[in-house]
Amino acid sequence: MNHQNRVNVSFILKISLFFIVTGLPGCNTIQLEQPFPANLPGMIYDNYNNPVAGAEIYLINNLSEEEKIFSDIDGRFLLTDLPAGEWDINVSRKNYETVNIHFNFTDPKQVLYIKISSIRFYKNQIEAKLKIHAFDEVENLLNKAKKISPADPILLYLSAIYYFLTGSNEEALSEAESIGRQGINSSGLNSFIMSVRAAINTAGENEN
Repeated sequence: MNHQNRVNVSFILKISLFFIVTGLPGCNTIQLEQPFPANLPGMIYDNYNNPVAGAEIYLINNLSEEEKIFSDIDGRFLLTDLPAGEWDINVSRKNYETVNIHFNFTDPKQVLYIKISSIRFYKNQIEAKLKIHAFDEVENLLNKAKKISPADPILLYLSAIYYFLTGSNEEALSEAESIGRQGINSSGLNSFIMSVRAAINTAGENEN
């Protein structure tokens, strides 16, 4: 082996040893910082794990500057060129609850998954809880659902049934009659209203 080859081998060994040693635990290494600003993808979905398309997404930073985007047909959205730090997101859509999310953007690989509940979900839950007389849960669900769509006729009917079953007949009658004022007329609704009025009259007679 000539002198030039010995020099090359010696240089290669030194370089190899450097990378081996610096790669050991406890050794200081130079780490490249992750690039910011970065894109932040996300997805909006409901309680049935279905994507929610057309949701309005408001991004608010600590300077109260606002950016508005929409979720696509697959419930996906993309916040572009977002600096690291703490952010707030407001998500809303017709017939869905409005949610506010606070998050800390620290990783360019981060993904936001946001669940929002629909009026359909709440109506299904209310109906199921009414069947087992879980009235405390029904009341909580009704309060949330009425924030989404207070004039929904099915929701009003479920609310009327809740009031009737819990002995609040005046409230039950008010909810049921408000359905009729929307121009909705059915034999089932009319029969229910007659039953509630009869219960109110009976209660009045008993007081006398």
